[in-house]
Amino acid sequence: MANEEMKDEKNELACESSSCTMEEKLSKLGAKIDEFAAKSAEMKEDAKCKLDELNEKRQAAMKRFEELKTSAPEALAELKSGFEKSFADLQQAFEDIREASAKAKDKLAS
Repeated sequence: MANEEMKDEKNELACESSSCTMEEKLSKLGAKIDEFAAKSAEMKEDAKCKLDELNEKRQAAMKRFEELKTSAPEALAELKSGFEKSFADLQQAFEDIREASAKAKDKLAS
C-alpha cells in the first residue's frame, strides 16, 4: 500500500470529537481490522501472531468501552482514561502491523 493510501486511511479513522463518538471510532477501527484480516489470509506465522495480538487489544478496548458505558459517574473519569489508553494502543498496533505489511509487500514487489 502506498504511503498516500495509508495516510488517507489513517485520516479516515480520525474523527473530529464533535462529529464522531468513541463508539463510532471503535466501530470504524474494528471494520478496518476485519478488512485487513481478510486481505491477509495468507500471512506468515509471525504476521498471524501480530494479528492475534491486535485482536486481543481490540477485545480489551471493546471491554473497556462497555465498562465505560455502564459505569457509575464516580468511576467515569478513571474508566474513560483507561479506555482512551486501550483505544490508542489498539490504533497504534493497527498502524504498526499495517505499515509492516506494506513494507513486506513492497520488498516482494521489487
